[in-house]
Amino acid sequence: MIKICTFHPHDCGLSAVAKAKVDALLQSDLPCRWVDYPTSVLPLTRTRAARELESDDTHILMLDSDVWHEDVVLDVTRMIGYNVDIVGGKYQMRGGDNANACQLAGKYFRMDATGFYEALWVAAGALLIHRNVIESLPGDLFRTWVVDADGEIRGCPEDVGFCMYAVNSGFDVHFDADCKTIHPIYTNPKTKVGKTK
Repeated sequence: MIKICTFHPHDCGLSAVAKAKVDALLQSDLPCRWVDYPTSVLPLTRTRAARELESDDTHILMLDSDVWHEDVVLDVTRMIGYNVDIVGGKYQMRGGDNANACQLAGKYFRMDATGFYEALWVAAGALLIHRNVIESLPGDLFRTWVVDADGEIRGCPEDVGFCMYAVNSGFDVHFDADCKTIHPIYTNPKTKVGKTK
């Protein structure tokens, strides 16, 4: 069973497009259940979602409501088929057309890249995690800090902190560059302030 978890970065709420991708997964042949986490406190909420697995959940699929898939069923089916610990899908991040949601050997990938790669970290907006990873890691999973090679504690986004925690604990992180997703320009409905994604 795949536990689908939707999250609402920037208090964006669950859009009709986000609900449609969840509905597509629930109506597919993939064994799924869905839980919505309507809060923007992502480090705590992502950890809570991961810790609240039911006995038949084999994976958790984290989907941010502001990341849209061209074909979410195809993407998730392919990601499950890789049979790896952690895999994140490609989507554009803040910062330009060629910056996307992973880091491989210290370099960002171009948005036109395709394939499947081992990564240092992947973003959590389209992230599939196997249950054994969650059960093996104690404490807060989505940390906003990492310990660098010099033993120094450095701040970081929660998804980077999670991946580095997992990698340092012996798990592999992968990047699916064949995911077809969009991380659109977003305007917060509460503040009317736009943010480029």
